[in-house]
Amino acid sequence: NVVIFGDLCFDNGDIRDYRLARRQIDLLTAAGIRVTLGTGNHDRRNTFLEVFPEAAKGSPVPGRIVSCVSLGHCDLVLLDSLKAADGAERGPTEGGLNDAQQEWLAADLPTRTRPTIVAAHHPARELRVKGRKMGAVLQDAPKAVGWINGHEHFWMKEPLGAYFWEASNQDTLRGLYLPSAGLWGDIGYVEFRTGPTAAVAKLVQTDYWFHDHLHAGEEKPETWKAIIEENDGDVCRFPYA
Repeated sequence: NVVIFGDLCFDNGDIRDYRLARRQIDLLTAAGIRVTLGTGNHDRRNTFLEVFPEAAKGSPVPGRIVSCVSLGHCDLVLLDSLKAADGAERGPTEGGLNDAQQEWLAADLPTRTRPTIVAAHHPARELRVKGRKMGAVLQDAPKAVGWINGHEHFWMKEPLGAYFWEASNQDTLRGLYLPSAGLWGDIGYVEFRTGPTAAVAKLVQTDYWFHDHLHAGEEKPETWKAIIEENDGDVCRFPYA
């Protein structure tokens, strides 16, 4: 499986970006690799679905690109956190879930029978489900074992515990921020393996770049090299119990 957490285009959903991405993704599917696509704030659903119509097939929420993926010993629910209106040239950077998606998730999570990781392009702190913070909703779901998002461009781990979220005294659920695929910040990808008692995400960091020159007038390649060496191979565990 390959799961892409949105922002398939460079800026604002230009269809030419999606056509270029399609050529690369078709190489994966031709090799028998299942590809699951999500949406980020730079995507636009109309042009996205014009090139990737299959991304919405099977979505449990009409009008949104939501995927439920079996990953062997656990499941992944990839939400559609793109907040821009369909057809809009520009949209907000922050994420959100429409009412139908919130209703579906609130009904779906309590019924799950397998360990489930919930995910989206945007961080959990930006998302609400029927007025409640996403972290609290996950804490209350018996089979939810963690959260994964992109958007921030940095590999980061955090607990989704009570000191971040209301209405829970648990602090065992993990939240994971993914690296960028190639623009700025931590650059690389994540190997994700599931076992009978836990899933493990491992960072493969290939580069680092930050736009220091826009602020301080200089770049720091030696510092960036040290960051790559420190981060590469780091892991985040999602225990099922």
